[in-house]
Amino acid sequence: MRWALDVMAMDRLEIRMYGDDAAWAMFRDVTARHPRLKVSIGSYGPSLVRLSGWDGGYLQGGDFADARRKARRAAKAGYTVRPINADGYRGELLEIHRSTPARQGIPMKPDVLTEEGVARAFGNRQGNGVFDAGGRLRGYMLWIDAGEVIVLRGVMGHAEFLRDGIMYLLFSETIREAIEKCERGGAAWLQYTWHHRQGDGMRRFKHELGFRPYRVAWRWDRSRAR
Repeated sequence: MRWALDVMAMDRLEIRMYGDDAAWAMFRDVTARHPRLKVSIGSYGPSLVRLSGWDGGYLQGGDFADARRKARRAAKAGYTVRPINADGYRGELLEIHRSTPARQGIPMKPDVLTEEGVARAFGNRQGNGVFDAGGRLRGYMLWIDAGEVIVLRGVMGHAEFLRDGIMYLLFSETIREAIEKCERGGAAWLQYTWHHRQGDGMRRFKHELGFRPYRVAWRWDRSRAR
């Protein structure tokens, strides 16, 4: 019932996807029909950040005070954000995965608890990492560029360092970069999981960073596919 009420209140929009094979696979995933309900569940409640229209700058204003404070705390502690390639950080990704037996109450999948599994799951996917003052990777996010949307696929922080605000810094810096690219003609949206598939804690985290749930009509733009 709560999910149905949430869906009714969501703004509607259309997002065109295009790009390489990874983008096409992502489009097929978000538009796949539920085997029992016969509807595309991926259209109902994807959590998105709009990358345009941030008058005054991203995370400005009272609604985002907590996110700003937590990101600044991490920066003051010496954490920095920079680009990564998953293939070059397999060992550190594995260390992050093994830092806790469960995430959001769900046990870690065995297939990402070996270096071979990490390689199969992420390949050479691009993204950003958050590094401590000693240069060790402590959190990561990987993405797929899919036309008008950047889809985050692979996000996790080392359990021992989450209290430092590392994921707030990682998300805020990545979203700022995406906003700058949007102003130069890049993607208009950034998506991270689905509103109704998350617990209250994760929904609150995303809300603090500007994510909102929408009803989305996903479209594949064949004219711009690669």
